[in-house]
Amino acid sequence: MAVSRSERVNGSGVVYAGTEPSAVLRSEDAGKTWQECTGLSVLPSASEWSFPPRPETHHVRWIEPNPYVAGPLLVAIEAGALIRSPDAGKSWRDRTPDGPRDTHQLVTHLSNPARLYAAAGDGYFESRDGGETWQCFEEGLRHKYLWSVAVDAADANNIILSAATSARHSHYDKHPESHIYHRTEGSPWKEIRDGLPDPRGRHSSVLASPPVVPGEFFAAWERDVFSLNRCRRELGSPECVTSRGFSNQRTLRTGGSRDWLNKASNCRGRFDRADLKLSNKPGIVTLLVELPCAVPRDLGGLRYRNGRMTPRRELNVECI
Repeated sequence: MAVSRSERVNGSGVVYAGTEPSAVLRSEDAGKTWQECTGLSVLPSASEWSFPPRPETHHVRWIEPNPYVAGPLLVAIEAGALIRSPDAGKSWRDRTPDGPRDTHQLVTHLSNPARLYAAAGDGYFESRDGGETWQCFEEGLRHKYLWSVAVDAADANNIILSAATSARHSHYDKHPESHIYHRTEGSPWKEIRDGLPDPRGRHSSVLASPPVVPGEFFAAWERDVFSLNRCRRELGSPECVTSRGFSNQRTLRTGGSRDWLNKASNCRGRFDRADLKLSNKPGIVTLLVELPCAVPRDLGGLRYRNGRMTPRRELNVECI
């Protein structure tokens, strides 16, 4: 799901939602009514779309509206294509020959909406022309199944990635692992370990960069969030400016959500899915989590996903 910053109707941002099987719906009244953006199923590549765990189907993994121009829209199909619409879903352009096929997260840099970054199951890709053409940058990457990407709001070339050896290592409970890489312009990817959790035993992290603090990133793992503070280029050096890589991450607290965290952790011992929202207030993070377990009545926040109800809860996390 995505809310357009640039396309507004009666003062509200237009909402786009993706489904399984792959379709895109649009709402101009904050979700009260929906209209399907037709035409996806007739794209030439549609016959090849397939989600490996359930090869008989596929779904929309990511929707990325242009933040400044109403109309342009990118949609990631898991798996098989990254498609584009120039006119808010009225028509569609199929995948490009050099683009990602299994995009998990797509980021647009707010200072340059033509600059796109894709963390995909088939590698890392960048576009500098709004998705018309793509380049694959993998020098230095030893783990090439990529789950999340974040870009410094003040430096379009300061990037971090979460990576794993394979989808099984990224998502499954047997032998999970989670790695983080850093890259600046003209340099290869470099794995960051100092100050971060052991990659073994953790599923791939979700990453984010706040819009108001240059060089800062956040990473959400199973039951914790790390502030990677601070990673930026200084005097031309591509290294992270800390004493030991990202070693000066800050401790985080969850305030009144601690009781809920304890209950949630008992479901399977980890968060099944997590996402991060960053506000314009420095040091405040919202962690969105979903748990594939029975729902205690006092948790609330139910959301329907993959044919079942799953608990979804926002945790306001403050850096201390």
